[in-house]
Formats: sequence, C-alpha cells, structure tokens
Amino acid sequence: MRRIKNTIYGAATCLALTVGAVAAFPGTAAAADTITVCRDAYQNHCGHAPTTVSDALKQVSPAAQDSISSIANPTSTPICFYEHNNFQGRSFVHFGPGNINNLANVWVDGKPMNDVISSWRPHPHGGPGPCA
Repeated sequence: MRRIKNTIYGAATCLALTVGAVAAFPGTAAAADTITVCRDAYQNHCGHAPTTVSDALKQVSPAAQDSISSIANPTSTPICFYEHNNFQGRSFVHFGPGNINNLANVWVDGKPMNDVISSWRPHPHGGPGPCA
C-alpha cells in the first residue's frame, strides 16, 4: 500500500514533459524522448503528466508549485525553466541530453533555482542565449 501511495503522490506532484506520443509510466524506465521534472533531487518523486514539447507550461499544478528539484532531459531540445508562472522571473536553459540531479547547484542572479520553478517552455530561439 505504501508503494501505491508513494506512486500516486509522485504522480500528483511531479510533471513529465513528453516529446511525441510515448510517455514514461511510474515504475518503468523513462522513454528516450521524455523530459522529466521531479519533486526531489536525483530524480525522486517523478510522475506522469505528458504534454508535447511544443506545448508551453505556463503554470505547474499547485501541488508541484515551487517544489521541482531535479530535471532529466535525454532529448536535444533546449528547455527554458522560469521562476514564476507565465515565463516570468529568473530563468535558465537546460540543453539536453543530460540530467540536472540537484537544482540547488544551478544559480541564477546569486540564488539557487531549487524549489522555485513554476513554468517552462522550449527555448524561444532554439538556444543558445538567454530565455527571455
């Protein structure tokens, strides 16, 4: 029962942004085209809530608001992550493929980006360069 509860909790509080139609299910290996944001560092408490990369996420669910601590991006799509809803506030671009296992190590304007991400979208210019 505890495992089911943890899986449901993770699914409710984390988001997976999927490139294409294949999505990762909790408890299985992530698909090669899935960008995942997780509530805890080192890809813990990750869920399943797919959208396509072309869909910008203007606001995370209230349960995930300001609680994202790690990102896995096995794709080559650069994604901009923002501090506030509607692509506002501090931001950084994550170029894949690769993981950021702990957003406490990502600093923007003298502050870490851990537990502050509220929206994201593909880099507006395809990168490199700032997200704005």
